[in-house]
Amino acid sequence: MNRKIVPFVVAIILVCLVMGVAAAFSFGGAVSAQKFGGQAAWSRPYLGPESMKVINVMGDAQNELFIQNPMNVSVYDGNGAVLLS
Repeated sequence: MNRKIVPFVVAIILVCLVMGVAAAFSFGGAVSAQKFGGQAAWSRPYLGPESMKVINVMGDAQNELFIQNPMNVSVYDGNGAVLLS
């Protein structure tokens, strides 16, 4: 076999081996995928937000939701109550 072809053959064999092991784990059910979900704690309409951050705005050791658009800035507490607007 030509010396230039040997690395390609080895690479193809390794790729097939890795794909085979991945397929065995994936379809065999040995490893279950993490599924993330969640439930909304509260919801408020807000027209065209450009920036949203969860930070401690008020300095009370509680995180608040800071939202802004070109016309408005609002700060909500953890329960969805408007602190500043």
